[in-house]
Amino acid sequence: MDEIGVSYVVRPTGVREDRVLPGPELPAALCALALKKARAACSAMLTAPPLRSHRAGTVIAADTIVEHRGRILGKPRNAREAFTMISGLSGNTHRVWTAVAIIARRNGAGAHAAVAAVSSLVHARRLPRERIRAYVESGEWRG
Repeated sequence: MDEIGVSYVVRPTGVREDRVLPGPELPAALCALALKKARAACSAMLTAPPLRSHRAGTVIAADTIVEHRGRILGKPRNAREAFTMISGLSGNTHRVWTAVAIIARRNGAGAHAAVAAVSSLVHARRLPRERIRAYVESGEWRG
């Protein structure tokens, strides 16, 4: 958004990220989660003091998950889990799913929504354990 000169407000919605399971329902479940986040952000536009002036505008919400060997990889809870996950992806192919929901609001009323999910196959090159360890120690894996 910065690169194209669009002003925006980032607002966490507090929506609980439900567990999404691999399988044919995955794209629909991920879309439902992204739409739930977008709707929560729209509600915040009407009630939250810093956002009340943004009654019209576009809300974009997204959710991304990684599927590897038939399992959904959640967010690592600690450095040890991050090391294990990255080591498992190293030298392998995995699928990254992203769902995006967009809601266009006009003056606090009338909203038009669109939602879609896409996936990409990603091949991670083999990384030496020392490099994985350095990455995990940097803390960049968080978030």
